Amino acid sequence: MIKYNETEIIYSSAPYPPEGIHMDRTYTIFKKNEKLYITDGNVEIKSDESTIKMLFIPKGKNLTWKDINFAEDVKEVKYEKKYHK
Repeated sequence: MIKYNETEIIYSSAPYPPEGIHMDRTYTIFKKNEKLYITDGNVEIKSDESTIKMLFIPKGKNLTWKDINFAEDVKEVKYEKKYHK
């Protein structure tokens, strides 16, 4: 298994992406204050495991969400975005 914070993800949902998420960027997942975030290196977007799995796919040959370990408990949160200055 691959740890969630060692995985690159890309947007894969058919609908237009939520505000702050772009189809042409690669994101990584990280945890801060016991909550999950995704980032492209410039923007941090608070999310949760189920939303990440719904909107993104792991980037890499033959990777699926079954290969990614989200073992640590993470509380579900509402979608938020935070821009770095």
